[in-house]
Amino acid sequence: MKFFLPIVCILLSTVSFGQLNQDFLTLNQQEREFYEFIPSNYSNTEAAPLIIVLHGIGGYASDYATYGLNDIADTARFIPVYLQGTNNAFNQPSWNNGVAFGNSTSDDLLFISSIIDSMHAKYNINRRRVYLTGISMGAIMSFKAIRHLSDEIAATVCHIGTMSDEDIIGSNPTYPVPTMQVHGTLDNIVPYSSSPLASLSLVPTTINKLKTLNGWNGADSTIIDIPNTVADGIMIERIIYDCTTPLEHWKMNGAQHIVLFANTNDTSGMVITWNFLRQFTHTNTSLSIQDQNQEHILKPLVYPNPSAGQLNIENIEQETLIQIYNLNQQLIVEQIFNSQSIDISLLPSGLYVLKLSTKSGQAYSQLITKE
Repeated sequence: MKFFLPIVCILLSTVSFGQLNQDFLTLNQQEREFYEFIPSNYSNTEAAPLIIVLHGIGGYASDYATYGLNDIADTARFIPVYLQGTNNAFNQPSWNNGVAFGNSTSDDLLFISSIIDSMHAKYNINRRRVYLTGISMGAIMSFKAIRHLSDEIAATVCHIGTMSDEDIIGSNPTYPVPTMQVHGTLDNIVPYSSSPLASLSLVPTTINKLKTLNGWNGADSTIIDIPNTVADGIMIERIIYDCTTPLEHWKMNGAQHIVLFANTNDTSGMVITWNFLRQFTHTNTSLSIQDQNQEHILKPLVYPNPSAGQLNIENIEQETLIQIYNLNQQLIVEQIFNSQSIDISLLPSGLYVLKLSTKSGQAYSQLITKE
């Protein structure tokens, strides 16, 4: 089993510089990989928004972490988490998103929901500001997620992907989800308006379904031309539909199957993603109760740190599993906590990661030992 232990402290934890951490969840006896970016000087006294990012078919979560969202997170104070799909029959990382080609068989809805719970427990996530964005096959998965998890997702942005036929027919979410869909008119991978792929809708069909779900009022759309500042052959129209629940379509005229990048294109796909998502807070008031209960989730007090011998741990349950790892991710100490302190005097001086596990969740702390 693989581990990468994020060096964070749950009680008044602060990260002085932005960092990308690899981590894993075990769901249905399957290990699921993800990456989380923690903004500079983050403290979990902040109730940070969460953005879940889903890659395209054959993609890797770590690559998508370079698309520019982390730079925005550092100043906008949200946490992006990049999920890794499991391999399909062609050995391509993919999603179980309801299409008839290239999908995996994993329970990705459970993965997304579990990530929300896990990140909420670890980092004081604002449950009413959990967002989702996907690219290509990740966008198709995002449409499936807002169909089934609309009570948890406040808004979504779907890049170069459309709804599966299954979601076109069956989608009727409990909460209409504010949605922005971004697509190129010359897309030859996920076609815009002709020759649809098997079990996958075209853009106009997806937009029409979303208009129905989000309460289209029948009035004309507002169309805004994005300034054409780069000679990329693409003209972008921002189409805002007259819906009760916000719905936008960014029509990339002349674009193929691409994500927008600053300097290469007229705008950045990650900038417009955050600018859309940041407007919304979920109307599901029960999520506020979960936020209020956050203060009862595992928040240990670990001292003294650095320590030369006895390490005191307070505010945790009896029978808590204590594990200490070195920076090579090797397990050095493992024991059940039955008192207020543990003896670490035999550990060589250096830097370690303390992991605490209870039924309520997990906590991590940087641990420094000294002679």
